[in-house]
This record gives sequence, C-alpha cells and structure tokens, in this order.
Amino acid sequence: MPNNLTLERFQQLCEITSKATTEELVNYLINSGIGEFSDNSVAFSEKDKLDTILLAIKQGCDPERLSKKIQWNDFELFTSLLIESAGYSYERNVVFTNPRIQIDVIGFYRKIALLIDCKHWMKIHGLISQNFPQTRLEGRKYF
Repeated sequence: MPNNLTLERFQQLCEITSKATTEELVNYLINSGIGEFSDNSVAFSEKDKLDTILLAIKQGCDPERLSKKIQWNDFELFTSLLIESAGYSYERNVVFTNPRIQIDVIGFYRKIALLIDCKHWMKIHGLISQNFPQTRLEGRKYF
C-alpha cells in the first residue's frame, strides 16, 4: 500500500463500499497508533503494515491468511523489530562480495551475533525436503 493516501484511494484499495466504514476503520487504526491522518489523507509508515497485521491477529484473524499479505521485506523488518525488542541492535541486507553472500538480518548483542536468513514459505503439502537444511547452511559455512 502506498505511504500517503486520500480516504477515497484507501477505500478503493481496501475494497470497502461505504465511506462511513472507511472513516470508522481509519479512526480505529489511528486510535490504535497506526498511521497518521491529516488534510483528508492518511499516511502509513513501513512499520504500520506490520502493526496492522499484528492487530488483526489479536482480533482473531487467521495468521496464515494475513501472512499472504506481506512481502519478503516486510518479514525482514518484522524480524529486525522482534530482535530489537529483545535488546539486540541489527543490520538488514548485509552483502559480502568475495564470496558473494547476502544475510537478511544480523542481530548484535554484546559478543553475540545472530545471522538470520528470512524466508516467506507457503505450505507445500506432501513434500519434505531433506536437502533444504544443507543447502541453507552451505552459504553460511564462511562464518
């Protein structure tokens, strides 16, 4: 969703038919600390999308269905905020050139470093890959 939206555009993107319902939803989000409203438009930060999903989970929405609404970079941000809440500092999207290795999130706490490879998987029914753990570890053998 774009960062700054008119109420009409927000209503279209959310596929809400009623203007009153749109206004009620925006007010609910704002009162929940999600987004900012001014001059007939609402602005959302990168973190607001995650906060909205967490709010929906608390309200009883299906986490699996909601997870389909986030992209890989949303999940990396979520992971970063999660480890930050545990006292870690972090760096995202760290790239080494020789050999070429990308680490999605590195968490730092005193002498501890967590190297985190974020994945957004869908269920694969009837498939168990015994090679998966080995292929993920091969890229990390340099550490």
